[in-house]
Parts: sequence; structure tokens; C-alpha cells
Amino acid sequence: MPIGRAWIGCAALYLAALTARPALAAPRWLCAQSPHFELYSSSDRDSVARLGGALETMAEILGEAGLGRRTAARPVTVIIGFPDKNSFTPHLPVIDGRRASFAGYVIHNPYGNWIGYGEYDERGRMVAQHEYVHTIVNQVFRHLPLTLNEGFADYLSTFRAEPSLAEFGHPIPWYRAAIQEMSLRPLDEMFEIDAAALHKLSGDEQSLFYAESWAFVHYLLRADATGGRFTQFMRAAAEGGPIRSAFARYYPDETWDKIPSRLKGYVETDVFTVHQIPLGELARPAIDIRAASNAEVQTEIGLWRLFEAGLDTAVTRQIFESALAQGAADGVARAGLGELSRLVDRPEAALGHFRDVARDESAAPRALTISGAGMLLIGLARSEAVDEGILTEARAVLARSVARDSLDAAALGWFGRASLVTDQVDAAAISALQKATTANPGDEALASAYSVALARTGQAGEAREAAEGSQALKRDRETRHITLEAIEQLALRDSVQSLLEARRPAAAAELVDRLIAGTGDGRKRAELLSLRAEILSAVTLDSAIDEYNAGVEAARQHLDADARAHFIAAQSLAVDDPLRAKAGRAIARLDSLQADGRAEAAFQRAARAWRAGDYGGAKARFDSMKVLAASPEVRSAAQDGSDNAAAMLEIERGLGAVRKSAWADAIAAFQRASGRARSPEIKTRAEQLLAETKKQAAGTAGARAGHK
Repeated sequence: MPIGRAWIGCAALYLAALTARPALAAPRWLCAQSPHFELYSSSDRDSVARLGGALETMAEILGEAGLGRRTAARPVTVIIGFPDKNSFTPHLPVIDGRRASFAGYVIHNPYGNWIGYGEYDERGRMVAQHEYVHTIVNQVFRHLPLTLNEGFADYLSTFRAEPSLAEFGHPIPWYRAAIQEMSLRPLDEMFEIDAAALHKLSGDEQSLFYAESWAFVHYLLRADATGGRFTQFMRAAAEGGPIRSAFARYYPDETWDKIPSRLKGYVETDVFTVHQIPLGELARPAIDIRAASNAEVQTEIGLWRLFEAGLDTAVTRQIFESALAQGAADGVARAGLGELSRLVDRPEAALGHFRDVARDESAAPRALTISGAGMLLIGLARSEAVDEGILTEARAVLARSVARDSLDAAALGWFGRASLVTDQVDAAAISALQKATTANPGDEALASAYSVALARTGQAGEAREAAEGSQALKRDRETRHITLEAIEQLALRDSVQSLLEARRPAAAAELVDRLIAGTGDGRKRAELLSLRAEILSAVTLDSAIDEYNAGVEAARQHLDADARAHFIAAQSLAVDDPLRAKAGRAIARLDSLQADGRAEAAFQRAARAWRAGDYGGAKARFDSMKVLAASPEVRSAAQDGSDNAAAMLEIERGLGAVRKSAWADAIAAFQRASGRARSPEIKTRAEQLLAETKKQAAGTAGARAGHK
């Protein structure tokens, strides 16, 4: 073995598809399940139990030291021990066109953590523990400098757990040799090296980097086995401040520039001191070991491959399809196919797989989480417009996942984010985001979503406190700035809403005007101008409502002219159709009442003429009343009055004809009166006069005949 290490434990944010062999040759698999992880291995049961117990004990000890989750919710962590190099190598990343030859590798994807290591390597247990440390640290410190990240993982890679004692910090021979034989870098140079810079170094330079990182961490922890001070140093380093300042604050007894020279002497002697911690009453949950199918393991390998760029997606698809062909029935492989389709820009095919999972009543929580999150991302990525239907559908699927496994931090986080984007933030969504953020304190996206969700429910103070206290957002200043801006916008809207509800729109507009004057940010200014337009609209509507109410009050006091003016003002100011239509109806009603009022005056004049026996004058006024009246009822009454007056005029004409013995003219007049009359009394009188006249006319005619 060359001096240095033969693997790189490297963290990444995402998985993609790889060139791989679709099936594992191992005939039998075991799965060790604990509250922290799922370990798949083809080793014997005792070996699996020992490694599982050591990993669980390590997680508990790190949790006691402030590294690890502080809630019952847990991120998914899957560990796969590959039995031989041929089964492991095809799933490793391609770097600069060459397949990596790592003995262990960890991926942090949107649904949890997937770790692979070679059980065939004599350091297999160390590799598994090394990568598991990366996973735990990543949950707390998303942006830890590589020197501390790799050095701490190597420091704990030698972890051993006995029934009553835990040991770690054992010397690593090949690292000691590298430190003793090679020139060490100054710490300033060490902390400038990130993952991209590391891959550009030669093999020996990489080996020296890992060796010096291990020695540096070992040196700092030599008298601080519980890691309290070192944890604080890591936290400060992860927040992105000057590393020298953080070191001076937590290690004032050390000299930064002299550390490399001290490491050579340290690894020759003191590095042999192994740290031991009595386990005492430390609660170590039992490890449940069960048989696992090849289909189950293939599915997990497929998920591991999804976000590692540069791997053959066709092979990843074959892995999922092979798992389904072998009987994988919990929906996870189907969800994996959907996520693969989404990542290669086939959203409709992805939705088909995700919906198949959603329709499966027996789908596992992990399958629902992947499907719901995938649907959410598809809905948000639609270029034409956000697909609200898919977003709502995604939230429902994620709600089912949380209902089935309320401790899966990924499910909780995605459900909370889906609630935020669908504007369905409630107590359940807040609780889910709080648990997910506590389980992954280093995740800036979760921290931002949790803070904004608090503000969305009117808890602006709590939202600011959460954002400003988030270690993840302290490091990611851009996301922190955006988050605090979003909180302020929501708080502003709440304040404006309160002022509007208090009927103080002018104060609300003034508040927004002050904020507009104080910002130079174009995007924020545009948002504030939009808000100001909403307020002015509310002010105008408020004025319209006031005018309408004033019109109603004037109408009650029979001040028709004033009422009409107020209703016209309300109609012109109204910004919503219902109020505008209501004001229009009020104006029409007033006009109708005014017209009917003029008609009423004409009626009074007609009545006076009638009483005076001036039926011609009465008819003329009734005809005028018909023109003035607005309501059909008044017009009908005017018509009746006009007809009755006309009937009375005909009766007068008939009586005049009777006096002149012009019987034919009298009969014709009485007949016209009977036809025009609307009053029963007038009609009866006309008919009586008609009968009497006809009788008189007949008698007169008989007398004339007898005389002849």
C-alpha cells in the first residue's frame, strides 16, 4: 500500500446516474436497522451486529457532544457494504474522465444520505465509520472546511465499542508515516483546499492532505475527548468567518503558524494515546437484524446513483427495473424510476411513475416522499406557469408519507415546503418544518422555509429569531438576506392589513411610502410599489363604501338630491363590480322615486280638477302623470284616471244630447263612456243612462207613430 490513504470520503449534495452493473452477485443480504441508519451487508450476522452497534454508539456519543439531531425526527441514512470490488466500482463517480477508486463514498441527496463502502477492503469497518461521521457532521455543518471534515472523520474511523467502553483516536500507521516523511503545509494553505482543489493534487499530495488533517484534529482533541471546544471551533469555521480568528478564540494557548511543526513530534509519541469513554448509562437502542432481498438492495443502490453526475442513466434504469422484476413491491423502485425520469427532463413519464406510487395503498413512506417531492419540483419547474394542481397533489402525497412515518426528516421537510408553496401553512406544516430543521440544522433551505412559514402565519418575531439564530443561514448570507427580506415583506403586509382593518388606509399607505423611499433594491421596490397599488385600491374602495353609506343615510332623511350625489360618487370610486352595480341600482331607484314624486303632484292636480267637475282638466293631468311616472304601477293608475275622466266627459256629452232629444248622439256617448270607464261606479252609471236613453228614444218614436 502506498503511503497515505486509498480512499476519499467526499460529501456531495446530489446523486445522479452512473455506469454500473445492474445486479449484485451476493446471494444473501442482511439489514441492520437502528434509529439512525439502515446497514445492508452480506457479511455474517455477528460482523453486521458489531458494526451496527459501533455505528449506533458513535451516533449517540456524537449526539451527547452536540453533533447530531436534537429531535426524534431523523434523516434517512442507508449504508451498503459491497462484497467485492466488481460490485462497488461501477457505482463510483467519474472524476476528470476516470472512474474513482475509493474504498468508501457518501452521497447526501434530497431524501437522505446513502453510503457505500467496500467490505472486501481490510479497512472496511474504518471506511464505513469514516463515511458515517461525514453524514452526521453534514447534518449539523453543511459547509465545514475540508480539513476539519476529513480530519474528524478519520479521527473517529477507528471507533470501537465494547459493552462498557468506547475507544477512538487510535493511530493510523500510514498517516503517521506520511507526516514523518513529508513536508507539511502551513495551516493557511490547508484551509484553502476544498474538494475541487483536492482533486487537482497528485496522489502523494492528496495523501499528505488527509494525513495532516487527521493529525491536526487528533492534536486538538488530545485533551478534549468529548470535543466540546472542538465542536465550537467547527461551528465557527462552518459559519464562514476568518479561520484564524476562530482558532484564536477557542485555542488561545496554541500558535497557528507553529502547529504544522508540532504535528511531527506529536505523531511520533502522543498520537498513541487512545481516548476512552465509559458508556455507563448511555442508552443504546437495540439493533434489529433481518434478511433483505436482492431487490431491496438494488433499489437502494439505484437511489444512491440518482444524483451522481456522469454515470450511465440507462444502467440506473436497469437497476430499478431489475428490482421490480425481482418482486420489489413497496413502491420505492417505482419512485426511483420516476425521479430518474424527472432528472433526465421527462416530466410526464416521471409523473406517471409518481402517480402509480400514489395510487398504491401499500406504498412505503420513502416511496411517497420521493414521489411527492418529485411532483412538487415538477410543478414548480413548469416554464409556462406554476402548476397549482400538481403542487396540491404533491402536498397530499407528502402528507400521507408523514402520516405513515412521522419521524422521517426528509418527509417532514418536503411536506412543510409543499405547504408553504401551496399557501396551506398550518400548525402541522410548522411542526413538520421545525422537526426537519432541528434534525438537519445545517440545511439552509430548510432553515429558510421554516422561518418564512412562521412569518406566513403572522409570527414575524419568531420568524426573525429563527432566521437570525440559524447556523446554516449565518454561513449562507445570500439565503439569509432573502429569508429576512421575505419575513419583513410578510410582516409589512400584516401591518398594512391591520391598519386597513382599523380603517386607517392612509397610515398604511404612508408606511409603504416610507419603505419605498428607503430602499434601493429594484426587486424589493417593485414589490413595495405593487403593495402600494393594492393599498390605494383599498383606500378608493373604502371611500366608495363611505359615499354609498352616506347616500343611504341621505335617502332615509328624504334628501334625495344629496343621496343621488353620494351614490354617483360611490359608483365612480368603486373598484369592484358588486359595489358599482349596487350604487347604480340605488341611483336608478332614486330616479324612479323622484319621477313618481312628480307624477304624484300631477295626480293631486288631477284630483282637484275632478272634484271641481273639470273632467277635461283632470284627464289632461292624468295624461301628464303617465309621462312623468317611472314605475309601472303609477303609470297604470294614471291610465285608469285618464280613462275614467274621458268616460265622465262622454257622460256629460250624452246628457247634453238627451236635453236636446238627440237620442242617437246620447246613446253613442253613453256607449263610449261604458267602454272607457275603469271605475265600476262610472261604468254602471253609463250603462244606466244608456238604458234610460234607449227607453226614452223608443217611447218618443212610438208616440210619433200613433199621431200619424
